[in-house]
Order: sequence, then C-alpha cells, then structure tokens
Amino acid sequence: MECVNCEPDVIYRRTSSETSTTELFFKDFEEKKLNFNLCETEVQEITSSVYEIVNRVMAKVSEHDNRFTFSEIVKLGSIAEGTKLVEPNEFDYLCILKDFSNPDMVRCRKVCSHNPGHTHIFIEDKSLLKKWENFMDEGQLLANKIFAELSRIVNDIYMNMVKEQKKIKVETSLGHLHFGGFSVKDGGPNTVFHMYWIPVNAGQKMDICVDVSPAIRYFGMEDISLSPVFATSKVFQNLTSVLLVPGLLHKTVNKCMDKCFRISCTEIEVQLMKSLSEQHISCYKILKYMISYLGLDLSVSNLMYLPLSSFILKMAVIQHAACCKVWQTKKKCMDDIADFILACFMPKDRPKPFMSNIFLKEHNLLFKLEFIQQHDITAMNFLMHVQVLTGFKEFQQKLDEEHPLHYNYDKCYELIEILIKRLEEVKGGIYKTFYAHYKAHGRWNFINGTSRELVALFEYPVSIFSQ
Repeated sequence: MECVNCEPDVIYRRTSSETSTTELFFKDFEEKKLNFNLCETEVQEITSSVYEIVNRVMAKVSEHDNRFTFSEIVKLGSIAEGTKLVEPNEFDYLCILKDFSNPDMVRCRKVCSHNPGHTHIFIEDKSLLKKWENFMDEGQLLANKIFAELSRIVNDIYMNMVKEQKKIKVETSLGHLHFGGFSVKDGGPNTVFHMYWIPVNAGQKMDICVDVSPAIRYFGMEDISLSPVFATSKVFQNLTSVLLVPGLLHKTVNKCMDKCFRISCTEIEVQLMKSLSEQHISCYKILKYMISYLGLDLSVSNLMYLPLSSFILKMAVIQHAACCKVWQTKKKCMDDIADFILACFMPKDRPKPFMSNIFLKEHNLLFKLEFIQQHDITAMNFLMHVQVLTGFKEFQQKLDEEHPLHYNYDKCYELIEILIKRLEEVKGGIYKTFYAHYKAHGRWNFINGTSRELVALFEYPVSIFSQ
C-alpha cells in the first residue's frame, strides 16, 4: 500500500452532546500530543524492520553459541498493545530459548520466598544438565548468568561488525533502519538494541530503543499456581503456558536472587489491553502521559522523583475496565482509576501500599513502596505519587471550571504547565519537611506508622490550583 498522505486522519468528530471542557480538551490533546505523527504505512515499515533486525542479531547469537537458539520471538509492550505514545521509538521482545521451552525439560519446584512473583528453575532433562552445567548452581538455572552471557555475545557480535566495517540495516520504501549498537540497563534484564530510522524523504532521524530479553515458555501451570484477580479470572481459564524471564540483577549477597525468573503472562496482558474499549485505551494513554511521562519532568532537578510506572497504571486500567459502567464519561473513568491507585497506596486493611498483580493476586506490585517505614527516600517518593495523582484529579476539575462555550485548547494546555510548575514546588516542600523532621528526630522515625498516617503526618496532598 503506497503512503500518499502522511498526515494522520482526524479520529473524532465533535457532537452537540460533548459539552464537558475536559472531554473536548482531551480529544484535542490526544490528537495533537499523543498520536504518532507518521502515516500508518511508515509505522508498519518501522515495526517490521525492527523485528527483522532483532531476528538477524539473535540468529548471529545462535551461531555464536547454539545454546542460545530461539524457538520464537514474542512482541510485547506498548507497541504490541497499540498504546505507544508520540513516536514508535520503543519496542520490547522476549526471545524464547528453544532448549527449555518444551514440556518436561525443566521444572519450577520453588517459588521464591524473597522475591514475590518469581520462581526458580530446575533442569529435568539429563542432556540439558550437561549442556548448561556452567549456568547452574545447586541444580538451579542462574537467571542472571543467562542474561549476562547473552549481553556478552551481542557485544562480541557488535565489536566484530565495527572491526570489519559491516552494517546491519533494512531498506524499505519510506526509510532505512540501521542497527547502531547496544547497551545494558542497570539491573537488567534487558539488552537494549539501539537503532535509528532515516526517512527516504526529508524528515528527522528517529532513534529507536529495543529491549530484548531471553525467556522460557513454561507449560507446568500446576507448579506456578496462578491466582488471577477476580476481574480477569475468565481470561486465564484456557491459559496453557507462561513466560519465565530473568529477574532484575540484584546488588545483594543473597544468592537466591541470582536464580530468580519472573513469572510473566505478558501475552495475556496484550490480549486484555487490545480488548479494552476505545475510551479506556484513551484513558490509559492520557494517564500514562500525564502521570508517567510528565512525572519525568519532575526528575530533572537535584531533587529526584521516580514517577509511577506505566505498568502500574496498566494494571489499574485493566481492573477498572472490568467493572466500569458503560455510560461513564472519560473524566469519571480517569478519576476512578486514580482513586483506585490511591486506595492501593493507602489501603484501609493494611499498613503499607498494596496492589495485586492481575495474575498473581498475592504479588504486591507496589512492593518497592513497602519500605516507606524504613527508607526516607521511599517515603518522599510515595508522598509525591499521592500528590501527582491528586494533582491530576484537581487538574481535571479545574478544566471543567471553564464554560464549554469558552473552550480554548491553548488556554487549557497552560494548566498542564501550571500543574508541573506547582508539583515541582510541592516536591521541594516535601524535601524541606523531611529535613525539618531530621532536625527534630535525628533520623527517619516512622517504623510503626502506616501509609495513611504518613500522609496525615506531613499534611499531604496539598491543593495545587488554589495557590
């Protein structure tokens, strides 16, 4: 299909019933800020070219060490779900190791007690035991060593390419995609392939990051004991396999963590996201931009803030969508999703933040925030999460204070800039409050407090737009 017009089609028409300023603004906002500024054909060519380069590189990995032979390459993440924002410049793939991805080859005999949502893998097949013996410890596969070896092989391949002045690239009708190197994220478990897209016609070069990780397809469902949350339980009834992905590399003396494989139902996640209504997809994209992306703007100063992950938002949207009333407005949906997350931050029946993973309801997705009682930095970040979510809710309310007849996109967008500026001020206030606490107590003294008491103690959240 030839790409004639690379301007995106208008994806909506306003109707007389759309009287909410919030609804009008977010429709404009999604079109102008969130949607790809490329035609569909170019996006398809970029997507297929990225897959081809990943496939070529992983084939070279297999030639280098036949233990790293892959039976399939699984696309996941926001590109697969159709929720990527702004540009198609981030891709995610899991490369399934052929040796372990047949029934009866490996067995998960131990779910990790130190690392929720993770398991340890034992090799059952005798020939594989010998083949992978230097990747094992006490009969268990070393997840971190598999990831590290894959990265080392990719490094050798890339350095040989540079030495021999060879290039890996894909040429299409609308542009050329080049493999430009790789890096390893701190903590893993992804090897990041760096690529760049050069349009044939006059256009800006686009840098593309591709996260690639090894994985094992595991069929022993009885060993995993999935416990999906009620809202998603039907989707899991016919599930026959899960993916086991090397966990994060932990800087710890606990060798147990070296063997941790994360239990992933990423294919179900993609399926669930694709099944969402247009309204809920829109809600997710807006929240993702407002809470995760704009939150990064609050991390550029000396006072660091790590914004809420888009994965947490995704889990919240999936659970909301399962119970949502069809007549609800987009604003009401986003308020409900924010309220759901806030309720997980400050649960009535628990002292610490807790949000269930959709397929392992005992696994706390907010486990990093469990340390608010021991770590002052974690507690400060927690307060900022609460402030950002409540600030977004207040932002929506502020939008609707303008009468629809006077709706103006640029005027509404100015409120986003005000929101970011004032959240930055609040962040500074949180640090000053913690400094005063230190002066008074000499240390972080909140060992027996709950997340609700923490919010009350420091009198957050504060109003953003009444200043």
